[in-house]
Amino acid sequence: MAGNDKLITNGESVLEKAVDLQQKYGFDVVYDPKSDTYKLNQGKNDLILSEREIDFDTWNDSHLDDMGEKFSENTTIEYKEVDLYSALHNDETLYSAAYDGENHILVYNYSMDEDDRDDCVQMFMEKYGFSEEEAKKRVEFFTEKSNHTSLFSLIEHEMAHLEDDKNYGNRQFDLPPEYMAKLNMMTEIKANMVQAGLALDMYKATGNVKYFDDLTIDTKDLQKTLSENPNMENMEAYVAKYVNDKWLETNNTSEYDKATQQTVVSEYSKQAFWNSVPVYNDYPVWAMEENSNTINQYHERVDAMFENIMGLGDVRKYVTPDFDLNEYIKQELAKRNLICEESLKKIMCQDAQNAEQYSANIKAYLEKVKAVDADGARTPEEAAMLDEYIKQSMQKYDMAHTSPESQTEKTNFAVTAAIKKGRER
Repeated sequence: MAGNDKLITNGESVLEKAVDLQQKYGFDVVYDPKSDTYKLNQGKNDLILSEREIDFDTWNDSHLDDMGEKFSENTTIEYKEVDLYSALHNDETLYSAAYDGENHILVYNYSMDEDDRDDCVQMFMEKYGFSEEEAKKRVEFFTEKSNHTSLFSLIEHEMAHLEDDKNYGNRQFDLPPEYMAKLNMMTEIKANMVQAGLALDMYKATGNVKYFDDLTIDTKDLQKTLSENPNMENMEAYVAKYVNDKWLETNNTSEYDKATQQTVVSEYSKQAFWNSVPVYNDYPVWAMEENSNTINQYHERVDAMFENIMGLGDVRKYVTPDFDLNEYIKQELAKRNLICEESLKKIMCQDAQNAEQYSANIKAYLEKVKAVDADGARTPEEAAMLDEYIKQSMQKYDMAHTSPESQTEKTNFAVTAAIKKGRER
């Protein structure tokens, strides 16, 4: 959607005739009758907007069509045999399994000639900076994936992501980016819980806790506690809470390194950012701002994800969906919001309580723009008319958000979030 070229009509720049609006409010929207699109100029993150990015029903219909195309066929699973020594020697990226975001899962089955074990350990140490002990564990991690239980665990991890994308809105970008980043982290927590449920079943059947090694988090303490407490009541609750807390502790992290003067960010935080940043994902404009329905929809999606985890059951009260995203993600997403200017946000949110009303407000303003730009020129009188519309909308927003009723609504938002966070089932 992003673009930087001025719209040209009849050899003239419409923007140049209305530049006073951008100077006054920080943004201007102009309509191009040839392409039937709108150009949002806001100094940064300029956008080309079509009906799809603006209209609530149009975007939803398009999203449903896209989901049908992606997930209408049966899921396919492909196994790829890889020699670990060759992969390390050729600096290939090492994957255990991968889900392509549509309906296909690829499982990497690593093998290794025993004569190459020491060389593989050495390459892990040299290429990744691992200690000898860590390198040996890494070799075991990849080559052990040839056992059936570990392969099944990997597949179940990726299938959990596919299920969340297909059924629970994990790739439905109609919530603000910060909430979509949280959903990306929650689906990783769920995928680890699915693996943990399988590992717990194996522990109950065999007494061996080694299958928890297949998770993407450190489970040494979990394994130790289970081994020391074979008669623990409600092991499922302990495992679920451990996975939730350990995953967030390990992966929802960013820290400024004074020595390098750079922010060190966990890989899963980077993933959450790239899977929620607007410029690379399919957002409509009206999804950018939070409202009362945002919180409810977010919790409905998380509830559906965690209501029934195989081997663990209903774990909703052991997850913490209202966790605070680390500062890196919050700051980077804020920089890349589709709507950068406060004045445009006020037009969208002036008297609205949900995304559908946000859409209606944006459309109402763009219809005014279309009316004045349809002939390829914007007169000073037409610019003044838009100026008055913007001013009145901003006044309406300010009045609505400084009234006693609006303060009560903000309080209710906070109460709702607190209730959701501490809810018990």
